Amino acid sequence: MLLKNITFTMMAIFLLNGCQSDSKSKHAGSLEIGKDQVVEICSEMSKGQSLELRFKANIPVSFNLHYHDAETVIPLIPKQSLPAFKHTMTLESMQEYCLMWTGLSSETTIIYEYAFH
Repeated sequence: MLLKNITFTMMAIFLLNGCQSDSKSKHAGSLEIGKDQVVEICSEMSKGQSLELRFKANIPVSFNLHYHDAETVIPLIPKQSLPAFKHTMTLESMQEYCLMWTGLSSETTIIYEYAFH
């Protein structure tokens, strides 16, 4: 993946074991990013798992959900400019799925939560 003129402020990668049971694996946090800064949070998830995600930002941010197939980025939720988002989906393959936010202006605060089971 080639990204030009973007500063990576943080890349959090959570490699999680299967989650084959009915229990939820829930993650939440907050992020502070500036204009053109990128945060990507990735988790390995299994086929058939349900992913619930939501976030709220103090101002709109660019957001997408994707996975990587070798060098290609495959978008599941295309890049959108949003102040908040809520979505639930069933995953169709075992992949490392990535939530990605890009700041559209300075001093952006994002509060996020995602869970899968």
